[in-house]
Amino acid sequence: DIPLTRFSVARAAKEVLASVVQLSGNEQTMFGWFAIHKSGSGFCFHKDLQHTYILTNAHVVDGQTEVIVSIASRDEPSEWVGRVLGCDRETDIA
Repeated sequence: DIPLTRFSVARAAKEVLASVVQLSGNEQTMFGWFAIHKSGSGFCFHKDLQHTYILTNAHVVDGQTEVIVSIASRDEPSEWVGRVLGCDRETDIA
C-alpha cells in the first residue's frame, strides 16, 4: 500500500479521482461521408442543481454538439450525454 502522506501524489490523486471523466464522440466530416471518433479526459469543475460543468481540451470536442461522458471512479461505470457549450481553439480549452 502507498502511504498517503500529507503532500503525496497518491493523496492528491485520491482526492480528485471522483471529478475525472472520460469524453468520447464522433465528428461528422464534410458531407457526412464518415465520422472521426474522438476521445479524451476532462474534469468536473462546477456543479449546481441541474448541471455539471466539465473542462477539457478543445480538440477533444471540437466539431461536436454532444459527447458521451463516462465516470469510471464509481463502483459501476456511469455514462451521460453531454452538450458542448463552447471551444477556444487558440488555447485548446473547452
